Amino acid sequence: VTPDVRTQTTNDNVNPSTRWTSGPYGPDTCISGLVWREASPTDHICVSPATRNQAASDNSQATARRAVPPATCISGYVWREAYPTDYVCVTPPTRSLAASDNTHANALRNPSGAYVVATCISG
Repeated sequence: VTPDVRTQTTNDNVNPSTRWTSGPYGPDTCISGLVWREASPTDHICVSPATRNQAASDNSQATARRAVPPATCISGYVWREAYPTDYVCVTPPTRSLAASDNTHANALRNPSGAYVVATCISG
């Protein structure tokens, strides 16, 4: 990312609770006008919609922006790709499971749980 984006991210990460309220997503519901950044699957920092869009754009370009591409996996393994820059080498069934988990993420959450949308259903 650019230095400006890095500075913005650092600033957004300072005192995140000042941008939360209690609401449909529990204690980390964003105040009106803000949304979760979602730069990673567990990123619940509240930011402007424009900042969220920038994070999504940066994530989509992550591989293309690398000066040195990541190494490939040894034979029989593939990148997990649980998120855009996830280059952990796993077996193909493990990668398929990660993709399935991501596809069904909302159905695997218990919004009434202790961690609201970050609470998994039982099992």
